[in-house]
Amino acid sequence: SPRVAIPFEVKYCVTNKTPLHQKLAVSMSEASGDRSPDGSNEGVLVSGLVHGEIHLGPFEARTLSYSALAIRAGKTPMPALAISSSRHKSWVINDGPTNPRHFFVLP
Repeated sequence: SPRVAIPFEVKYCVTNKTPLHQKLAVSMSEASGDRSPDGSNEGVLVSGLVHGEIHLGPFEARTLSYSALAIRAGKTPMPALAISSSRHKSWVINDGPTNPRHFFVLP
């Protein structure tokens, strides 16, 4: 389990299972869960591709790697990651308010 103030890595693997080129839009935002009184998310800081595009060739796989730093102990939501395919107009990953990913941070 991750510990407070010790960086850890979070990885997402995306695979194009079609014979066609795919353009994917990537967007990461603050998790909608546990917020402080001022409305900000104080659970985790994340660095990596937070907004942009990736291109996948036929049958290509890509790993998106994020460095994270938890700044409080307990059950903590990850920032919401959304990856969508512009070709198929569908979600590849959709971690929104209804299905956030959580992890437990040790002190």
